[in-house]
Amino acid sequence: MATDPNYQSDEEILKRLHAHIGEALAKDTRPTRIARLTEEAGDLMVVLAERIYTAPERWGLGHIPGMLRDDVAHDTLLTLIKDGSHVGDRGTIAEWFAKQAERRFQELWLKAGDKSALQTPLPEPTTAMEEVTEQDLEAASALLDAEGGPWVRFEQEFPRDAFVLRLRYILNRSPDEMMIMLDTSSSSAIRSRLSRARSRMRMFLEQSGYDRTTIGALLQQFGSGQAEEED
Repeated sequence: MATDPNYQSDEEILKRLHAHIGEALAKDTRPTRIARLTEEAGDLMVVLAERIYTAPERWGLGHIPGMLRDDVAHDTLLTLIKDGSHVGDRGTIAEWFAKQAERRFQELWLKAGDKSALQTPLPEPTTAMEEVTEQDLEAASALLDAEGGPWVRFEQEFPRDAFVLRLRYILNRSPDEMMIMLDTSSSSAIRSRLSRARSRMRMFLEQSGYDRTTIGALLQQFGSGQAEEED
């Protein structure tokens, strides 16, 4: 029972998995031992994969669009097995997995998008608040309201992220109200979802070819740079 992975934490499973892989790759490991280690490592991988696929929200996959979810899950799991020996030193494996999954999703989404939009270097994101003028903000607000504009298209591509931004910055719902509406247990989860939504919106705007100032002005409509929402 003590060695049954079904009764062990994610962190302990990953630790055992890397130990098995390391021993199997050692030069002095006997062939019979390698076979046993390989079999046990396979069992550990199955248990870990089942936990990920049966609880996608916990592992950050519930917010990945369905067309890329399987690829993201597969690639991130391989990264966890190959390079995740340090995972668990800070936070949980599920938290690490969710962040890596989001990075991988953005990579795949950009590759799957219109390659012509990437033929020239992407604009650098605006970081300084003073670079965006009041005139820029007014123009961005009008652009968001335009029929067929970036906000409409973002809602179509990323409806869950757009909904979170709409609640907070268009309907002016407080984080406490959002916790109830989104059935979320903590304000930090709301901050994380807002941060992810803004990150995806930046990604979307950059690929759509908007210039640096316009991107900065559009993002400021959704709290970019506000300390309240920082992770």
